[in-house]
Amino acid sequence: MKSLKTFLLPLFFMLLIIGCAGSDSPVIPDQSEKNTSLPVENILSSDRHTLLGKWDLNFLLEEQLVIVSEYRDSETHYNVTTVIPTPEIIINSYDPLTNIIDVDVTISNPYTIDVYDVRLIIFTDASGHLLQNDDGWTPLYDIPGGLPVNPFRAYAKIVPERKFAGQTEHAENLLILLPGGNPNVTFAIDASYPGNCEEPYKFGSLSQEILYDEIGAAAILQVGVFDHQNNVNSVNLYCPEITNTDLVPFTYIGFGGWELELINNMGADPGEYEGWLVASSSDSGGLALYKPVDIVVSRLTTGWAQSISEDRNNGECIYFDGDKNLYITGQFHIETDFDPGRDEDFHYSEGSYDIYLTKYDYDGNFEWARTWGGEPCCSEAGYGVTTDMNGDVFVTGHFIGEPDFDPGPDETIVASNGHKDIFLSKFDPDGNFLWVLTWGGSESPPYNS
Repeated sequence: MKSLKTFLLPLFFMLLIIGCAGSDSPVIPDQSEKNTSLPVENILSSDRHTLLGKWDLNFLLEEQLVIVSEYRDSETHYNVTTVIPTPEIIINSYDPLTNIIDVDVTISNPYTIDVYDVRLIIFTDASGHLLQNDDGWTPLYDIPGGLPVNPFRAYAKIVPERKFAGQTEHAENLLILLPGGNPNVTFAIDASYPGNCEEPYKFGSLSQEILYDEIGAAAILQVGVFDHQNNVNSVNLYCPEITNTDLVPFTYIGFGGWELELINNMGADPGEYEGWLVASSSDSGGLALYKPVDIVVSRLTTGWAQSISEDRNNGECIYFDGDKNLYITGQFHIETDFDPGRDEDFHYSEGSYDIYLTKYDYDGNFEWARTWGGEPCCSEAGYGVTTDMNGDVFVTGHFIGEPDFDPGPDETIVASNGHKDIFLSKFDPDGNFLWVLTWGGSESPPYNS
């Protein structure tokens, strides 16, 4: 991945702050107002975001201990008074080769008041401290040094509405980069009250078609954006090394999905380019959710093309993972050789159409194929594929009838409730089936993906 450009990012965030894209542009809200109905020190102009405290961490790496102290900053217009107990931090491991420390952090809410969308924010600084497994980035409560947005880890994510109930506690795992073994980290805890945060709270996985290294080459990007109030009104991409411009807007395509035709105006060379997703909502007061993403540019002049289609087969989704492996999912009919090379890897559909998942390396060499389905009268299709940080593969789509979701010798047969139900399957990096989740109703869904 290309590093963040020191001459581009300050310009990018300056443009966001002064409102380069109009009145709905993401801006950093005022942090001086207070809400006296809660035991808090600072409240943002959104009337919901509440700073519950800031702390400094000093990791004693050899002793596997951590010293936690309250943060004080006389240079800003507020002095932070912690209003919740100091979070409990347990060190699981530290890797001196990668300088990544693995910790579990437990946050407690001692009050009877419920809060929402609790976030633990790790501040970037001049040393390069970074949260590696973030759930998003925010400009809230920024400190001097580093970037004006900082990564956070969300809490109570599996609780409805992400409610952090009074007199409860929740834990999350954090992977923090300590550049050069620098043990000093600053973090803050933010909560929303009396309801959920107004800005979007999460991005889905970004899917990208192949973008070639020619000027004018185009590729479709798609991403899901999640907002509690369902009123997202702006999603943009910042990647000027490819676009030669600032914020490029996505278009809403329904069901929380947004789409962008990305054009390589710069004729960017093959490689990975770091861009930023920026999303805001109609009632977020300019406060936005940020997320760094990798945009892959592929070589056209020495590129490759492969074909596996023999009889009405469809490719529905293509995805590059962080190691540049290529995954494709869709549906196939009757008999198909999924190995585009000289070798053969034939699969046969059980139903009218079955699902396939294939993996190729960056040069298009075939790795493996997995297929599954059932019932000759019915058809199934894969419509989306992505991977997680461990390399596990997730596939989603629809099914009818009672297909066997395990492509191996074992069986995992699930019956649909209606005409078309939704499935989510998980495989390990070698294509071994792990589990499947399915859901649906008695009627047909309003869309196919």
